[in-house]
Amino acid sequence: MPSFDLNLVGNPRTDRSYRATLTTDQPLLCRSTDCGVDGHAAFSLCYTPNEQCIETRSFGRYLTHLLNESDLDQELLQRIVGDVFSACQPSTVSLEAHFESSAGLQISLNASLPHRSE
Repeated sequence: MPSFDLNLVGNPRTDRSYRATLTTDQPLLCRSTDCGVDGHAAFSLCYTPNEQCIETRSFGRYLTHLLNESDLDQELLQRIVGDVFSACQPSTVSLEAHFESSAGLQISLNASLPHRSE
């Protein structure tokens, strides 16, 4: 699978701890190439930045790229969390995702790094 990098920008406030949240305004179109079902996905990414932050538009392009290539919702969720953690080395990162197929089936998933028990 070809890679699509997240663009990063320097954190203007490394002297303060804060959480950044990136949320899709509208659900994004996705298609499972495995079963050919169209659907929609909505994401909310929260992270505590260290030296680098994710450039907002880059995150939207990254999600669109992955949704065109990925089949399994659970694998997609884990990949996004891992990619964000690798790219900008945040103190914490969590992702909530909601998937809905055109057949009306829904699934909501959460993942975080470092791992936390709930």
